[in-house]
Amino acid sequence: MKMRKKAAIAVTILTFAVMAVSCGTSTEVKRTTTGDAKTESSDQKSQDKQPLVIADSGYTILPADSIGQVYATYAVALQNPNTKSVPSFWELTTTVKAPDGSVLGTEDQYIPSIAPGTTIYMSGDTVDCKGHTDAMMEFAVSGSEYDSVLASHKVSDKDFAADNVNFIDDEISPGVTGEITNNSDKDATNVVVYIVFKKGGKPVGGGMTYIQNLPKGGKAPFEYSMFSSVPEHDEIAVSAYSADW
Repeated sequence: MKMRKKAAIAVTILTFAVMAVSCGTSTEVKRTTTGDAKTESSDQKSQDKQPLVIADSGYTILPADSIGQVYATYAVALQNPNTKSVPSFWELTTTVKAPDGSVLGTEDQYIPSIAPGTTIYMSGDTVDCKGHTDAMMEFAVSGSEYDSVLASHKVSDKDFAADNVNFIDDEISPGVTGEITNNSDKDATNVVVYIVFKKGGKPVGGGMTYIQNLPKGGKAPFEYSMFSSVPEHDEIAVSAYSADW
């Protein structure tokens, strides 16, 4: 696989519109009352352990590069629909298929522990399509472990903010620059910055980069670049999350 230089990324608020995938089923909440005490039933407890939801997704198969390699870029919005539980150690599986349905490649990456009611983006740009410019992509989430929201600091879309985002329109190595501010109450050793390219409000691709050692209240620049073309877009969204939490 071709090595690519990663720089920074940055976006803020998330917009969803594509492939809304609903996972899990709704369960009626029942309560039993003994005197003045109210106890949640097992049905209600299981209701608050719903799987992560793919709220939106999109991808672009990029043109072949100068040596004939074909890569895809993608972005996936992931939502924690629970009110108390946090899916932990879950994975996002990205699968590339040829038009006949045969699998060209697949990769897994860990999903941050997303706070209840929060939606975050994950994105990438190094998916090898094995020379197929007509390849297709599929996304799935998997996992079975849950934590209490009080167990530790969970990823929130308010922990970090991106500003001063700028697109570098370079024919050889286009990219995105900007700054990330740590608005959380913790120092962050490793910050993952996700960049999402959108067209008409829908994700069409993206990528990622890292910032190291960003203290609470601190601000740091980032740079993200692609040694390839960038998908056609009219909006760039940037978000950041700590890999430590």
